[in-house]
Amino acid sequence: MLKRIFRYFSPPTIEDPEIDTRARTLHRILLSFLGLTILFLFYAVVYPPRAQIIVAIVAIVFELGLLSALHNGRVTLASTVFTFFLWVAITSSVILYGGIRDTGFMAYLAVLVIAGSTLGGRSTLAYAGLTIAMAVLLALLENSGMLPAYQTVSLVSVIISHSITLLAAALILDLSIRGTSQIARRALTSENDQREINSRLEQAQKELTKYTADLERNNTAFQTIAQLSRASQGIFSEEELLALSVNTIAEQLKLEIVNIYLLSSEKDAAFLSYSNRPEIGGLIGNRQSLVVEVSDSPFRILSGKTIRIQIGEKYYFISSPPPILDASESIVLPLVSGIDFIGLLNVQGGPELGGQELKELLQPIVESIADRISLKRTIRGMEDRVLDARRTGGLGIDAWDTIDRLGNIGFRYDQIGVFPSEEELPEGIADAIARGEAQIYTTESEPVRSRLIAPISSRGEVIGVIGYEQDREHVWPEEERTLLETIASRVSLALENTRLVAEAQKRAERERKIGQTASRMRETLDIDVVLQTAVREIRRALDIEQAEIRISPALQSESQLSRSHENK
Repeated sequence: MLKRIFRYFSPPTIEDPEIDTRARTLHRILLSFLGLTILFLFYAVVYPPRAQIIVAIVAIVFELGLLSALHNGRVTLASTVFTFFLWVAITSSVILYGGIRDTGFMAYLAVLVIAGSTLGGRSTLAYAGLTIAMAVLLALLENSGMLPAYQTVSLVSVIISHSITLLAAALILDLSIRGTSQIARRALTSENDQREINSRLEQAQKELTKYTADLERNNTAFQTIAQLSRASQGIFSEEELLALSVNTIAEQLKLEIVNIYLLSSEKDAAFLSYSNRPEIGGLIGNRQSLVVEVSDSPFRILSGKTIRIQIGEKYYFISSPPPILDASESIVLPLVSGIDFIGLLNVQGGPELGGQELKELLQPIVESIADRISLKRTIRGMEDRVLDARRTGGLGIDAWDTIDRLGNIGFRYDQIGVFPSEEELPEGIADAIARGEAQIYTTESEPVRSRLIAPISSRGEVIGVIGYEQDREHVWPEEERTLLETIASRVSLALENTRLVAEAQKRAERERKIGQTASRMRETLDIDVVLQTAVREIRRALDIEQAEIRISPALQSESQLSRSHENK
């Protein structure tokens, strides 16, 4: 119950800020007049005539009704009704108690202020005009004798009249102060809101500037990588690739000095190997180097400025590259592919070189160069292994494919020639050979012969046998057995080399196809072209009938595929 009463006498809340201001103003006015009416009610109870009690009660009920209308959102209706009946009440009081010379005549000021606060400036002018017309009319009626002579007003009535006037003036002042304070608070709130909006706008502009700079940086990096990809097609040596890399980076990014230091095979030094500046050729020829120390601990003390690079669980401590051609600024980035530390990319220049932004720009370019170097070295190592295997008499990949296709094969030599053999070993002898043991046995078919055989192994598994035979009475000495086992191990080694050659050839071919596919995809920044190139190169590399590639960004629903390409 108390909550409902408290809510009833609390100011209403309306979404429209202008109407809300008018409603709160009228609410304060009604509460003030309700207090005055209650005061008048006490006066009417003490002093006659008793009819004033009825007037006070009616006025209280009327004001409570206006509060209800106000809480129901009928602000304009309540303001209009209250202002009009207040004007009528003041006019009636003036007519009954003293005419225009009555002290209560100044109460019309309250009507004007209330009308202006709750209905607007036009209503103030309207009530001002209406009041002036009423004053003129009262003056004419009084002069013509149409109004009765006013009796002397009692002292109490004068005090009550002045009290009402003072309270009205106080109400006017309170409304004025409250209105000014409210305007000031709203202005302050608006200013704070505007500051917050400006701050957010400024932050958004900074973020947009940063995103734009990141986009431009990434675009520059992709263009440089694409330029390297296009230019490196047909380059098979590491030396040509690195020379092309330093010149392309310097040209695309407008850098003065770009150097590459390569790690030595002992990993104790990094030698200046390539530069875009011809005048640095002398330093390259003199094998200018940086000191390198490798440690399992992140703490190491070297003389002078050092660079610490962590790759896997290893820490590389490298002395800083010295300035070249009076350069004042230097940036160093490691060339790393996987866990393979290849060397350093060193960029030098003047104070305008830049710091972190240039590092972020160079990072994807350096990663691309390191991957290309690693691929070149892998392919070169495979090619060297293939050549070494071929020099030892190994078979090629085609020969191994033939063996896999034919299955079990064998050959026999009988002093006339080499003939195919499909003879199978006896069950007990085959089990012993599978365990890696040399065996002596006699054949069951005519003519009966004595045989000595030894297993041929590859990667710990028995893949065949080799042996020779004599007459039935032949006794195999230990020397012949040892000789046969030695020949079997040499055959196993030759077959293993052959297998390694085949695997190396396959791996080299696969890496070559991967490198070609990656190079073609880096030639463009258009994602559609990249996907089309990828699916086309996959189909061509694997020699299949159909290939398909799809991507689905995380920001979209899982069922929605943003792009799909198919190649048949």
